[in-house]
Amino acid sequence: MEEFEIDFELMIEDADRFTCIFLNNIDTMWEARKILIFPVDLIRMAIDQKKKEFVSHPFSQKIINGRWYGNMAHKRTYNKITVALEYLFSSFLMLPLFLKFLLFEG
Repeated sequence: MEEFEIDFELMIEDADRFTCIFLNNIDTMWEARKILIFPVDLIRMAIDQKKKEFVSHPFSQKIINGRWYGNMAHKRTYNKITVALEYLFSSFLMLPLFLKFLLFEG
């Protein structure tokens, strides 16, 4: 059995590399969902087997985030955009107040 152990380990490493290269060649999230979830949940299997490179791939992360946040996954991006816009426009909104106090007080 030990004579084949090295060969099996090499085959496992090759399969791990192949899956990550395969994910890199997927074009859309729709394709990624079809491949990674149906008919077997490959992401859950990869997590159970501690395949870090596969789980850390952006397509896998989007599916995991979608599961974690549920219907709120798309709102995370919306909230980031909202915060960025508020940050950008706050300086423009504060400028008139600053000038009012600077010019008309004292």
